[in-house]
Amino acid sequence: MRAGELRRVRGTDLSFVFQASQSSLNPLRPIGKQLLDLGRSHGVKDRRQLLRDARELIERMGLDSYRVLASYQHELSGGMRQRVGIIFALALGSRVLILDEPTTALDMISQSAVLKILRELHEERGLTTVLVTHDIGIVGELTDRIVVMYAGRVVEDGVTAEVLSAPSHPYTQGLVRAIPRIVGDTSLALPLPGSPPDLTTIPPLGCVFRERCPLRMEICDETHPALDYVGDERRVACHAVAPSRSLASAR
Repeated sequence: MRAGELRRVRGTDLSFVFQASQSSLNPLRPIGKQLLDLGRSHGVKDRRQLLRDARELIERMGLDSYRVLASYQHELSGGMRQRVGIIFALALGSRVLILDEPTTALDMISQSAVLKILRELHEERGLTTVLVTHDIGIVGELTDRIVVMYAGRVVEDGVTAEVLSAPSHPYTQGLVRAIPRIVGDTSLALPLPGSPPDLTTIPPLGCVFRERCPLRMEICDETHPALDYVGDERRVACHAVAPSRSLASAR
């Protein structure tokens, strides 16, 4: 798409909430004026209605709408700026909402409130919501499907409840096993062994997870596993869990 076409799509059809919320806000203009700038750049004619809708969203987020719209970004806390980013993303009625670590700067109570609002807006507006996060708890609360990635490659995907209750790939199992516990035996939460890979030195051949994998086999050093179905809606990229066509041919 050309620049003009992309500009029309961004904010109206597709919106992105960045992890570092302050990076997407103008430090020289109040939040309310930035919202009006957003409407003006996308040809919104009724800007009073835009402000009314924004105030309603801000109040639903548990904030004072008049104070927020009159404030500069440095006058808001990190959690407040994060919620403002979500409001900006929803202000023009986007149909696809991409959230990059949307609750990073929020305390537990604010996080719960924001997730509740996101679920409600998802249902009310018929949104397609894409959540990018390392927080498995948020994934379990907010998503229908999950795609687990390691070193930029998909290693497992499927229905969220099924993947989290019975993970198949060793990396997914490690993520679930590492979730902190506040009840029961806290020693059951175990970190993944080893360290994340350096993306500039990933070998061109073989499985990217093999250095940390308890199921490592000889073929893992030679052939990248294909993402194969292990059920009606579950796919896994692992020679040990889902023997692929590449493994069959190697035999």
